[in-house]
This record gives sequence, structure tokens and C-alpha cells, in this order.
Amino acid sequence: MLMNSLHRGLNSAATLLLSATLGCAAAAQDESSEMEITPPEDWYQVEVILFTQQGNLGGETPPKEYSTEFPDNWLELVDPNMPAEENGLPLARGALLSQQAAELQEQRIIPLVTVQDPALSLATDASDRQALSTDEQLIEPSPGQLADEFIPEYEAPLRLLDSEFRDLNESATALARRQYNVVFHQAWRFQAQAEETDPWILIKAGQSLEGRYQIEGALRFYKSRFLHFEPNLWLLEFANDNSQLIELPDFPIKLDAVDSISEGDAEFPAPQDPGLVVIESSELRVKPAPEYGVTEGPEALLIEDNLTSLLVTEQAQPKQYPVSAVWVFNRSKRIDENEIYYLDHPQMGAIVTIKAYQPELLNPPVTPAEPQLEEPLLGD
Repeated sequence: MLMNSLHRGLNSAATLLLSATLGCAAAAQDESSEMEITPPEDWYQVEVILFTQQGNLGGETPPKEYSTEFPDNWLELVDPNMPAEENGLPLARGALLSQQAAELQEQRIIPLVTVQDPALSLATDASDRQALSTDEQLIEPSPGQLADEFIPEYEAPLRLLDSEFRDLNESATALARRQYNVVFHQAWRFQAQAEETDPWILIKAGQSLEGRYQIEGALRFYKSRFLHFEPNLWLLEFANDNSQLIELPDFPIKLDAVDSISEGDAEFPAPQDPGLVVIESSELRVKPAPEYGVTEGPEALLIEDNLTSLLVTEQAQPKQYPVSAVWVFNRSKRIDENEIYYLDHPQMGAIVTIKAYQPELLNPPVTPAEPQLEEPLLGD
């Protein structure tokens, strides 16, 4: 009789513990399912083909007055053939992961469930059970707390896509078959903004000469009341000699890139001419050269002023390049989703398309795993 009573007590305790464990797991699963993740809106995938015509089909002459200024609000597309890490953060499918997302992927968080042996509970006094319960509360994570701290991380925009994700590959092939020169064919994804804030994409495509490209400028997609495509490009016809020289603006450079170069530059080797000093970085900071008799003081400051004015004057000189003609391609075109548009020009042309896109969630929340517990087999 005593043994049967003990067995029935153990079965009752195990059943209660199993029910409580399954109840906690179900509550955690319900709370996770209630956490809805709303993806960001106004994401699009775009594709652009730029090509040149074989000769002037319309018999037009290049404009005598034109503008070749780069916009202030510009960005550059990121090449997919980048290293596995960028600024110390891992990359996933061409998109930058945050450090938090990387840690979540490595940890694989699984809720901790502690099941106490029923036989142990019979032999443990009230004080020991209270201490054990306190320890369990310290190590058991709260599913609600994990849900509150979850921050969704999405793929980075403006990453060049592989050719398999493009929609205009056949159009590019058809252009090349008809003797058109395709100089730019890329696709990328981004989140549309207002016309005033949507960035321009810097373009450098085609043949190059002395650091200049056949097609330069910028283009952008923006959304006001409707979607628009706007190129601000110019096509350069390079000359065979220096008999025709024109001025062209320098390609824009991000200030943060200049700062990083300035901070990371190594010191140049000491010059052979004792009348010069060592340039410490591109910010024109002058380092005294005691071995050449130049130290701190008026003499060093005088050399610094002369060197700075010389370099600034050289940089301010307009750069000229051998270009016989400049063709401007500047217009705005309203476009609709899932349509293909052709923009014509006497010397060049563009084919564009746009479609809605939902960005990929890089750190989906981990669904709590259901505990695999077997009901104890105890005889009566």
C-alpha cells in the first residue's frame, strides 16, 4: 500500500510539472506569434541600361552651352564583389548586417526549461526548494523581454545585384546584337524618398581617357505623387589630340572618405631638399624637420604658408581634357511599376524599369522550440 501511494504521488507530481512546462512553452509561442513585424514601405528594385548610338542618327549638333555639374546629394552603388566584412561587420548576400544581428545569429537563443525530479522534491525541505526556485529565476530568460528587445534588421540598399536578379538581360542582348554599345547595365534596390531628399547615383561608364569616362553624371529614381526617373548625364566624345581641350569638374568625394585617408596616411619620407618640410597628411599639416634645420617658429610657419598656398593654387587650376563634343542627357520621366521605358537621344539612350520590392529581414526572430519531454512510466 505504501509503495502504491508513493507511485501515485510521483505520477501526480510529474503530470503537474509536465503540464506547467507545456503551458509555459505555449505561452511563449503565443507571445512570439503575436509579435508582428511590419516591413518598411516604398522599397523598389530598379534596373538601368545605358547605351550609345552608332553615329548621329538625327543629324543634330552638340550644344554649345551645357552644364556638367555633379549634384550635391549623391551616392555610389556598392559593388557585390566586396570582402566578407566591411568596417568590422559581416556581410550577408551583399547587405551589411549590424553587430546585433550577427550576435543573434551566432547565439541561437533557446528558452531554458528546468524540470525538477519528483523524487528529489520529496527529499528536499522547504528552504532548499525556495533557494532552487530563486536560482531558476535568475537563469531563465523571459520570452516577453526578448520580444521587447527585438530590433528588425533589413538588407542594405544600393547594392548591385547579380545578373540572375535582372529583368532586362534579353533587352541588353538585343541591343548588342543591333550594334548598340551597352556601357552600363545594373540593377539595385532602394527605399524611395521625396524628390528633394532622394539621392543621385553617381555614374562613370564606358571608355575612359585620362581618368574621364564616356558617360558621366548622375541619375536617380524618386517618388513625389508618382514615380519618376531622372538622368543628369553627359556623353564625352574624346579627341585624338590636345587641339580641343575643355574643362570638366572633378568627381565628387565624400568628406568622410577624405577624413579617413587623412587620418590613416603614413608620413612621407623626408625630402632631400632642406628647404622643404615633411607633409604629415592631405590636410596640409606641416611637421618640423629638425635634421634640416627647420623647427618650430616663424621659419617653419613661413614654409608652411608658402607650401599651402602653392598646393591650393594648383588644386584650384581648372583641369582640361581632350574632348571634341559634349552631349547632355537631362530630363525627367514619369514611370509606372512593372513597365519598361525607352528614353531616346541622338547619341545615347536609356532603358529603365522599376518594381515594388519587400526587403529581406536579416534577423528573423527565433521561434521557441517546444520541449521534448517523455512522460515517466511508473507502475501502480
